Amino acid sequence: VNERAKAAKGWGVRRFCIVTSGKGPAGHELEKIAEMVSEVKEADLLPCATLGLLDEEALRKLKDAGLHRYHHNLETSRRFFPEVCRSHTYDDKLKTIEAVKKVGLSLCSGGIFGLGEDWEDRV
Repeated sequence: VNERAKAAKGWGVRRFCIVTSGKGPAGHELEKIAEMVSEVKEADLLPCATLGLLDEEALRKLKDAGLHRYHHNLETSRRFFPEVCRSHTYDDKLKTIEAVKKVGLSLCSGGIFGLGEDWEDRV
């Protein structure tokens, strides 16, 4: 990550995002991700991450390592969410977003259009 972050800095990039798939990182994975966040910060970039569902403690650890922004999409409306995702709930997503705000990280969140939702779901 350090090498890639330095290269990105040389290309004029300002932010560097660490992305994983799945519901969220395990404890030992979070330690490694925190190290990567520090490396990105040392390269004089703004570290961002999208890692799935995280609680306040995990987010504080990442913020202490230098994380600037957390990306966490809601995907769609509460009503349509069960049609899109069955591994966790809309409320699980909201809990992560609330934790991001509570620890003072910048938040990036969005949704996906064209999943079969109604116009009301988009609003």
